Amino acid sequence: MKRQFVIKDSHKLLTATLLSNVADGMHTLALGKYLYDHTGAVGSFALVLGFDYILGVLTQVYAGPVVDKVSARLVGMSAGLFRATVLLIIAALSGMQGQVALVTGLSILLKISSHFYRTSTFAIVPAVVPKEQQAGYAALSTTFLHVGQLIGVGLVGIMLIKMSTAAVFVSDALLFCVTAALFVSFNVPRPEFGKAKVLGLTQVVRDWYQTGVTLSKKRGLLSHILISTGDLAVMACINLTLVPIVNSRFGGNSVWLSILDGAFAGGAIFSFLFLKTYLRERYLPLFQVLQIASLTAVAFTHDRQVVLVAFFVLGVALGGSNALLSSKLFGRMPAEQRGRISGFRFLVISLVTAASVWATSMGLGVGEATGLGIVTALIAVYFSITVVLRRRNFDGETLLGAPIAVPEPMVEVTREPAKQKVG
Repeated sequence: MKRQFVIKDSHKLLTATLLSNVADGMHTLALGKYLYDHTGAVGSFALVLGFDYILGVLTQVYAGPVVDKVSARLVGMSAGLFRATVLLIIAALSGMQGQVALVTGLSILLKISSHFYRTSTFAIVPAVVPKEQQAGYAALSTTFLHVGQLIGVGLVGIMLIKMSTAAVFVSDALLFCVTAALFVSFNVPRPEFGKAKVLGLTQVVRDWYQTGVTLSKKRGLLSHILISTGDLAVMACINLTLVPIVNSRFGGNSVWLSILDGAFAGGAIFSFLFLKTYLRERYLPLFQVLQIASLTAVAFTHDRQVVLVAFFVLGVALGGSNALLSSKLFGRMPAEQRGRISGFRFLVISLVTAASVWATSMGLGVGEATGLGIVTALIAVYFSITVVLRRRNFDGETLLGAPIAVPEPMVEVTREPAKQKVG
């Protein structure tokens, strides 16, 4: 018999991640252009972006329990279909006058559904990606985050020249439909510990209380979750510094935005190849030191080649630390609480990112070096925490969950006195 070709669930999940980020990049820019064209100001769109972090906190409170009770597969599929539906409505409204407020409200719904999607995606990884491939998956996922957004922004820039914004929104909706179809195809059984029913506030509070009890007993897991929230906040802040860097070092040539982002993505791909062979907890502080060194180099040099190399090294370091922390966390999350653990992680990410982006923005207002210094300080804080905690004994485990070897007790050998012969 011929062997049937089957696409692995892990490859489907990576494809969904890439397409989802392409779609996010497309509708983000298309919505910005639509609102600017109809209001003459980007204030309304900036308000939507600013609400993303606040929505992240509010959404994750509910998203985690829903993922656990309904299943990550169903939530991911529903989020894709919901976003596609919202985009089709926006496409229909974009050709009408006086619909700016409604389109803005619908764009907020897109953000909310995106947070449900992120939680379901993180929670489903342990179920569809083999343990030995989770480090590689995490590294590629980080890469696809940047590559997907880069492709999306590039595509929509070309499409808006030849097509209407409505056509862009429809194309975006089709991409989300494909991600939903990929989630449908996952071979994941429905969890026995969950029941697909509407969750009231009382049940949500009970679920989070149960998770709080779990994390209070597993301090190593709690520390692991908290320290894994720094990488995405750092990435958001670095994206914020790209335009000032290009303006001061590359004469404002927007092509360099794509080149620097491409160098970062290339570094993340290199970290994937590295981590396929070497995945060691002791490399985490090294990755964090490389992040600090890379940003320091960017802050104090105007040499274009040095800046380009620094962004490549930054991609290696961030991709490596994110892959290491995420892959180890996948294996530690209790199966019945993966949604809430994922939700809690993204909730902390939203809070840390909101504060970090605000501080970086204030720093950039003072000067480019100040803004980069704030991002570097954020990495230094996580590095310090890592150094302090990595040698701690968390109930027989290290910070990232490796069991601590306990030496076997020495068995004392005693000699029995020789028996004397009688007679």
